[in-house]
Amino acid sequence: MRRAHQLFSSLLENAYLSTVLALYAVSYRQAVLRTPQLSGGLFGKLRQLRTTYDDRSWHAFSRDLHRFGNFLFQDFPPEVRNFLTSTRSDRLKLISDLPLEWLAVNGVPLMFQQTLSRIPLTPGNALYGHFNACREDLFIGSPEADRVLVLNCLAPDDRLYPYSGEFAKNLTKMGVSYSYVEPANIKDYTAALRTHKPYILVHWGHGDYDHHEDRGCLLIRREKTEIWDLRDGVVPPIVLLAACQSAAIAETHNTPANGWLALGARSVLASYFPVQADLTSVLFSRIFANLLEAVHGQQLLSTWEVVVSKTLFLNRHLDFFYGFVDWRRSRGLPLPPGEVLLEYTYLWSHQQRASLAEGYRRCPELLTQAMERFGGDLANSFRVYFSREVVVPHTMFFAHLGSPETILIRKDGQSTFEKDSPALAYWQMRSKEASISASARNDPTLT
Repeated sequence: MRRAHQLFSSLLENAYLSTVLALYAVSYRQAVLRTPQLSGGLFGKLRQLRTTYDDRSWHAFSRDLHRFGNFLFQDFPPEVRNFLTSTRSDRLKLISDLPLEWLAVNGVPLMFQQTLSRIPLTPGNALYGHFNACREDLFIGSPEADRVLVLNCLAPDDRLYPYSGEFAKNLTKMGVSYSYVEPANIKDYTAALRTHKPYILVHWGHGDYDHHEDRGCLLIRREKTEIWDLRDGVVPPIVLLAACQSAAIAETHNTPANGWLALGARSVLASYFPVQADLTSVLFSRIFANLLEAVHGQQLLSTWEVVVSKTLFLNRHLDFFYGFVDWRRSRGLPLPPGEVLLEYTYLWSHQQRASLAEGYRRCPELLTQAMERFGGDLANSFRVYFSREVVVPHTMFFAHLGSPETILIRKDGQSTFEKDSPALAYWQMRSKEASISASARNDPTLT
C-alpha cells in the first residue's frame, strides 16, 4: 500500500509539473525542453569531464566535452531530436539538472544557436517556489541598470584580488553606476545587500565544492557560506557569480547558484568549472556593454535572457584570441593588437550568414581574416596556433539559470555610448573604407 501511495504521489507530481510547464510555454510563447528519462551514464561522463579538467588534460577535455554534447543529443527520444533539428526557434527554455546548453545539434552546442536559459529540476520544492516567485514580469531600464553592487570577497593578499577593482574600472569607463564593497565576512556581506539594495549583484570571489560532503559554497575571504542560509540580505533579481564551481555539473543541487534561486533571485549566471579571472572580467564587462545597448542603443534586445545569451554566443572568439595571446607571449612574440577584436566584430556584423550555427562554425575563419588585416605573418601564426593547440572553451563554462526571460528591457532613448569611442571610430572607418571599395568595383575609372 505504501509503495502504491508513493507511486501515485509521483504520478501526481509529474502531472502537475507537466501542466505548469505547458502553461509556462504558452504564456511566454517559447518551446520548453524538459529532460526525459536519460541514461544514468551521462552523469558518469560529466564526472570524467571534471576529472580531465582538474588534470588540465586539455586534449582529453576538449574531446570529452564534444563527445558529451553528442551523447546527450543521441540519448533524447527521436521526436525530440527531430524537433531540435527541424524547428526554427529563437528561444528555448531548458528544465533539467544536466547542462543541456551543451547539447550538440548538428555539431553545434545549443548555447551558441539560441537564446536560452535553464531551470534546475531539483530540489522540486525550490522549482515550484521559483515558478511562483516569477508569476509577474520585472523590468530593467535606466534606473535599474544603475543599481549595481560589486562585492569583492577576496582577501587583499589574494593574487586575484586586483581583478575585481579592474572590472569596476571597466564599468566606470562604460558609464555604469555602481557601488563597490569589500566585505570581510558574512555580516558585512548581508549589510551591503541591505544598504545598497542592488538590482544586479556581481559577486567576485572564490567558490568551493566539497566532494565528500557533496556541498557547494562561496567564500567571503576565508569564511565559507552556503547561500541557502543567507536570510538577512536583500535578494537582487540578477546575480552574476564570478566564482568557481558555483553551478552543479554532476553532483548535488546544493550549489550557490541554486541557493540564490531558492532565495528569490530571477537570474543567476554561474560557473561549472574553475574559471579564469581575466576572461570572466571580459565576459561580465561585455554583458554590461550589451545591457547598455539594450537600454539606450538601437538594437532591440527584449529581455535580460537575450542580453546574456547574445553575449555568450558572441564571446566565443575571445576564447581563441586570448588563447593565442598567451601562446604568443609564452614564445616571446609580439602580441596581436587589440584592434583585431574590433575587426572581428566588423566582419561578424557584415558577414552573410544563414544562422548563428554557421557563425559558430566560421569563428576561426573570421578571426584569421581579422588577423590578416594586421599582417600575413600574424594570420599565419594564428593558423599554426589553431592547428597545434587546443582552445579551452571558457565561454561554455557558464550556466544561465532561472527565469531571465521574465526580466523585460525598458528602452531609454538617451544614449550612453561615447561619441569619441575608439570602437565606434574604427567601425565608421571600416564602413567608409568598404563603401569606397564597393564604389571602385562598380566604376573602374575611380582612383
